[in-house]
Amino acid sequence: MSVMGQAVWVMGCGVIGRQVARLYLEEDQQVIGWVRTDHALQLGSDTGITLRQGKFDASCYIPFYTRENVQIFWFAPPSARGREDVRLRRFLIAAGHALQRIVLWSRWDGETLLTNRDYRYADTERAAQEWFRQEAGRELVIVRECQLDGKDTPAVARLCKQAMASGAVGIASLKQATA
Repeated sequence: MSVMGQAVWVMGCGVIGRQVARLYLEEDQQVIGWVRTDHALQLGSDTGITLRQGKFDASCYIPFYTRENVQIFWFAPPSARGREDVRLRRFLIAAGHALQRIVLWSRWDGETLLTNRDYRYADTERAAQEWFRQEAGRELVIVRECQLDGKDTPAVARLCKQAMASGAVGIASLKQATA
């Protein structure tokens, strides 16, 4: 199966990402889950999800041979150091004009900037918003996480999939959506 034929890419295909991918697989849609580590690759190997491993911190970590209108779920955490997220920024540069819609998972509350981690998540959102404003017709949904436990995972995955399908643009807080 080639990367080019995929319709849905889950970048950072961890716990939530695997749930989202399963929802698409249940509808017989093609999905590729992208992971960074050997451990993540092993965890996802028994799920039936096609997984690819990429070095998210390398300058050209993903061969972006995709067609237009690929659906991107960005669940990858930002870089581990500093105050900027180079991962998403590099990905968006590599993608060029191929992407039209992204659902971005964020762990920033939208207000507090106390730690370098807060700054990195804020920068992730800023990078996505800059991408969104660069070209007419692009769509972006930012889903902000509240504190979740494992039992919320299926509901959160459904919410993310609905955000992709809805045609909505904006920021959704899971504090409001799961209450």
